[in-house]
Amino acid sequence: MTQVRRRFIIALLAVLPFLAHSIWDYVEARRLRARIEAIKSRGESVGPRYVQLSAAAADADRLYRAASILASGFDLGAEPRRRHQLSTAIRDGNWTSDVRDEVRARLARYSDAMELADRAAELPFEGFAPGTTYNYLTSHLWSLARICALRATVRALDGDSDGAYAALYSAVRVQRALDRPFHVPGLKIVVERSHPSPAARARVMRGFDDIDVDDLPKQSLVRTRSLWLSGYNRDVVREMSGMSWLVRPWAAHRLTRALDVFALLVEAAGKPESQRVAAMQRVDGFPSPFNVSREQSRAALEQSVRGFMADADWVRCARRAVAGEPITCRL
Repeated sequence: MTQVRRRFIIALLAVLPFLAHSIWDYVEARRLRARIEAIKSRGESVGPRYVQLSAAAADADRLYRAASILASGFDLGAEPRRRHQLSTAIRDGNWTSDVRDEVRARLARYSDAMELADRAAELPFEGFAPGTTYNYLTSHLWSLARICALRATVRALDGDSDGAYAALYSAVRVQRALDRPFHVPGLKIVVERSHPSPAARARVMRGFDDIDVDDLPKQSLVRTRSLWLSGYNRDVVREMSGMSWLVRPWAAHRLTRALDVFALLVEAAGKPESQRVAAMQRVDGFPSPFNVSREQSRAALEQSVRGFMADADWVRCARRAVAGEPITCRL
């Protein structure tokens, strides 16, 4: 009898870790599913979903994707001295005749991309169709916006005011397809050197109205969280069940923790502007797919908040400058 009891105790002790792990796995799966359902109940995205674009928006989608591919690889030249000279001109406004000619030559290679961007600028944009995005799309769209901005600068320097504002309009409209506002290089030169018609000025102002969104930080956070979850297809918990039994509860725990931090940040970002920054800074860090220290997480949060503030300040400064108002802010 004593031998049987001993064997039973040994078998029980051997099974207990597996039982505890199974209970932990079950609990973490329930917690994660609860977070996912809460996001869905608020009507927020938890990954890729089908979007029915209008006919005009579908055209804008295709035009921007085509233009972004044509804009890929854009740079200011491989030769370091020339690159520095062009960068300095863009930053400081020191546009010598040879620098201007160099930029014209480079822009000429991207005429097709600019033409497609101009066409897309006239259309409504509702997003990209599911399955049409890829890792480098945002980077290529930034290049496209930069190309259009440089074209605006060159036109302003050439005295073509309405042409400069037309190119500026295209650069601003590309930003509808970006997660964050694009700080248009050379905008100060365009504003100072141009005397556009009221219609050209009003057109650019409408473009800025479309990207001057009060809840941009909230939208950006929701979009970032959706990209995190998109790797799990439609059912995050079900997709995660395919992981190794040993690591699955820990992975679910980490993702749940990240979703909790996202929820706090989204709530804080949705507060009135006067309270938003302080509310976001009270959140304990920023979600990360990697194992980072608390100090690194806090630093990431501070950087994110500063970025949101800088974006909002720049858009408003740019709007006032384009409207012809005197400004003390930095473009």
